[in-house]
Amino acid sequence: TEERARITREIQMLYQQILVASRTDNFKRAAQLLSRYMMEYSDSENYAEKDVRKVIDALKARDRTFEESLNQLLATDLYFRISQGIMKGDLKVAVRMIRKYAMIFEGNSNIRYYYEIDRLERMLYNVITKKDLWKVMKKA
Repeated sequence: TEERARITREIQMLYQQILVASRTDNFKRAAQLLSRYMMEYSDSENYAEKDVRKVIDALKARDRTFEESLNQLLATDLYFRISQGIMKGDLKVAVRMIRKYAMIFEGNSNIRYYYEIDRLERMLYNVITKKDLWKVMKKA
């Protein structure tokens, strides 16, 4: 479809920007772009997880702190988005961001905000269950 083609083009453009930042050793820019890419597309079928891993490993080889900095950036952004979703009463956003956190970090308890997000996830699950919002969540 047209939407799928647009998303594919966006992904390719963003990935090319990541590669350029990587080649020029612009670690801060590369981390920002990778973070954006991972946040936006980690749950997309077009997400190139193996390629992302290669870029992270290459950058980490040149800057040992790169992956840790990237993870902190991602965790902070996800925590902020989850908190905003909860404060605004937007359960769809909060649940989606929790899912992205889980997909990106795969249960690594050493990542920043792991326990806070785990607690928020349990609280949201209880609220959704108590208020019988599962049908509403499926539609969203």
